[in-house]
Amino acid sequence: MADETAVSSANSEISSVADAVSELQRRLDHANDQLRQVNVMRATELEIGRLLVEAQRFSDSYLAKLEEQVHQILGKAEAKAAQILLEATQEAQELRRHALQAKLGAAPDHGVGSSAPAPGSGTAL
Repeated sequence: MADETAVSSANSEISSVADAVSELQRRLDHANDQLRQVNVMRATELEIGRLLVEAQRFSDSYLAKLEEQVHQILGKAEAKAAQILLEATQEAQELRRHALQAKLGAAPDHGVGSSAPAPGSGTAL
């Protein structure tokens, strides 16, 4: 009977050890799963960071190009405005000159102080 008790005790001990090993294996598997998830999360975070840096570079580059285009457009617009202003100023001066000549009764291309033309020889505007 002592042998049976020893065998039963050994079997009980082996069963307890097997249960403990099984529990430890389950915990190890769970820890490995969590470690894999952490590694995936880290890799994902790194990829997101890389993509954000790439997006920022692209955005900065595109904004620089747009800024250059805006400067070119503004430069062209300023040049066009200056040309329009110059032409308008020249036209206004020409109109003033003609108006002054008509007022003074002077023929075109004569100075303001020139003598008046003979009656009937003036040029009509």
